[in-house]
Amino acid sequence: MTNLDTASGAAHLGALTNRERQVAMLVGSGLTNKVIARELVLTEGTVKQHACNIYRKLRIRNRGELIIALRNPK
Repeated sequence: MTNLDTASGAAHLGALTNRERQVAMLVGSGLTNKVIARELVLTEGTVKQHACNIYRKLRIRNRGELIIALRNPK
């Protein structure tokens, strides 16, 4: 069970910036931070920071919870 409110994390995607949504979708597709950084021409540190912002905004703790939130919109 995740820390998501009854409105699921996917419903909160509107709270993310465009770049955070891009990162979230790539994380959701199973890519590593290194690969995401290469795809988006960013540093791994920047990808990690985006991921932290995503987790905070969606009130989740990790990649697994993000994947669940993206696959189970409510």
